[in-house]
Amino acid sequence: MLAVSGMGKSSGTRAPSPAWRAVAQGVEIRPLVEGEGNALVLYRIAPGLTFQVHRHDFPEYGTLVLGRGRLLLGDRTEELLEGDSYYVPSGASHGFESALQSGPVVILHVAVGHGRKLRTSILGYLQGQARSLVRPSGQPLPGLAARATPEGSRR
Repeated sequence: MLAVSGMGKSSGTRAPSPAWRAVAQGVEIRPLVEGEGNALVLYRIAPGLTFQVHRHDFPEYGTLVLGRGRLLLGDRTEELLEGDSYYVPSGASHGFESALQSGPVVILHVAVGHGRKLRTSILGYLQGQARSLVRPSGQPLPGLAARATPEGSRR
């Protein structure tokens, strides 16, 4: 089955572009396409928010489309800039913090196998995850300050 969703104007058999949905304070998602337990979703994250460290039994992929932030993966912290992509292996401890000064962050998130493992809607899962994990960055991720990459050291 082919699922096509247009990012621009709807034409012919294309489904109209889905709207942004608020899933937590300062976090919106825009589902692009979903099928067989997989999904392609845009996240828009306000500056200065943290997704607390968590883990799950499926991999996660993403590309930072706009803004900047930090990815905590295991005991490493990586600064992410526009265009950077990341991979989080299944079971790995990870979190994310959007930069306070960068404006909103937009991430193209590839959710692989979430729906099959969770036996639920991927979008329902992402909404629940955002509600339970997002908090203001006034209290940074555990160990973030100690492992932070100095400003501007990449690129």
